[in-house]
Amino acid sequence: MEKENLSTEEYKRLSFQLHQLVESLADQVVDTRQGFFNITPLPQEEVRVIFLPAAVQGAFRLFRDKRIGLYKLCNYGKPAISIKFNLKHQYSNEPVDPEQLAKWIGSLEDRILKLEAERQQLLKDAAEAGATPGEDQVAYFREEIGRLQEQLRFLKQVAADFGGYELLQSSFFKGYCYTMMNYRYYDARGKIQTASSQLLVPRERSLFDGRGEFVRQQPQANIIFLDMAHVSRPVYKSNKEVHEFLEGFEFRLDGGSRDLFIKRKGS
Repeated sequence: MEKENLSTEEYKRLSFQLHQLVESLADQVVDTRQGFFNITPLPQEEVRVIFLPAAVQGAFRLFRDKRIGLYKLCNYGKPAISIKFNLKHQYSNEPVDPEQLAKWIGSLEDRILKLEAERQQLLKDAAEAGATPGEDQVAYFREEIGRLQEQLRFLKQVAADFGGYELLQSSFFKGYCYTMMNYRYYDARGKIQTASSQLLVPRERSLFDGRGEFVRQQPQANIIFLDMAHVSRPVYKSNKEVHEFLEGFEFRLDGGSRDLFIKRKGS
């Protein structure tokens, strides 16, 4: 479902209402550390997750298709019977054209000018104080400016013979990662389906009061609804079809080494 973009005033109003709702359900939060749950540990401990029983998800209907940065409804309408969290490496590789290379050159020139201004200020402050600037500080500016100037010379060389080089800009080595939630749920026909959702990282977002006034910055959180009748049962992934077939029976009797399943024909 496409998320709806909100006006500033509507965003403030709805984010306050959503926050109030989450706060009011504090006693309903499921502690998945207690007992058995088909939920793997989070690979990023700083990611905030709030587990709630499916029984309360109707209270979130107003917010299901709204973009509200404080919270993400990760699986509204699809309460999970099992969840596996994975850490995904996020990166992009893009070709570089001459205009983009010119921007890289301009950015490098700006960094050199800034460092040179800082170096000059260091010398000025030391002279006014009748002191000698520290050798480590002087060496840092000399080495850093020299390193960047060498890089600048190379980029200008590439720009002068652009066709002779292959250029690529990539975020591969920047270590950007996010947590992905892969989960299973029962659809309206009682069949097991799979889905996934990317979790929000805990970036700070503004919290507003009922008058739309700023209150404080608060890290984002993910709300995950659980099918409490099934999320604490083992899920036999290697026999998915049999699992789905047996779940379709209306009656189950524990017989020790085996169970008896009964359902009305045609159901």
